[in-house]
Amino acid sequence: MSSIPVLPGAYAVQFTLVLSHTITIGSLGKVHLPQGEYIYLGSARGPGGLRARLARHLDQQPAKRHWHIDYLHATNRACAFCYVTDQEIEIHPILNPIECIWSQALNAHPRSFIPVPGFGAGDCLSVCSAHLIAFPPTTSQPLPILTSAPIQSILANSIAVPQEALIFGLLA
Repeated sequence: MSSIPVLPGAYAVQFTLVLSHTITIGSLGKVHLPQGEYIYLGSARGPGGLRARLARHLDQQPAKRHWHIDYLHATNRACAFCYVTDQEIEIHPILNPIECIWSQALNAHPRSFIPVPGFGAGDCLSVCSAHLIAFPPTTSQPLPILTSAPIQSILANSIAVPQEALIFGLLA
């Protein structure tokens, strides 16, 4: 975790749900989450930047549930993450939020679906259906879908950065 910079940026965190289940998520109420691969997209522009935000999301039990994602990772462990610092991108990250660009790009993927409308997008000023994008489970993908070449390409190309600008990590 100490290698993650204390800089502002955008991130993606993946959860794999081996079984379908229903959870209660704050104002969204009870939601059904089918089995699959889930990618949550967010930004980190507060104190501690990417390091603080990712540490919170990669910790299975946050001290207090504040965001929608806190409810998801209270019962599901993250398996992969990705981030890019604001320094690496040429577009204005406040006027063009990276998490929104990524959400819309992943939502356009033919296998993706929105499992919970509005999830993570309560303060979104773009046209995002949600900041949680899901993919059906696959047995042919031995590693998390977030680390696959097609998804890495979608993320990099959507914000016009080389794939090397995106930092990926796997969790045990």
